[in-house]
Amino acid sequence: MRRLLTTALAASAAVCLATAPAHAATGLLTIGWDRYTDPNGCYYEPHYFPARVVNETDTRAFVFSGPRCTGDMVATIDPGQTLDVYERDSSVFIGG
Repeated sequence: MRRLLTTALAASAAVCLATAPAHAATGLLTIGWDRYTDPNGCYYEPHYFPARVVNETDTRAFVFSGPRCTGDMVATIDPGQTLDVYERDSSVFIGG
């Protein structure tokens, strides 16, 4: 019985961890002249080319070649980094 209870608790904990809610990054994400506080999700700024992306958050950002975070992932931007993005119609994903 003890083994069954331990197994059930371990399975329950695994399910809870797998379904934990996503969280926003803490800090500022700047794309061109637009600044986002505690960003979360996909950001598409077609009016900036090249787009300077400044990641002043606590989370890595991902640059995609297409709009709305589609296409190939072409770069990552670690916290504290700045990147000039030369992909037209690119987008940036950050957070959960």
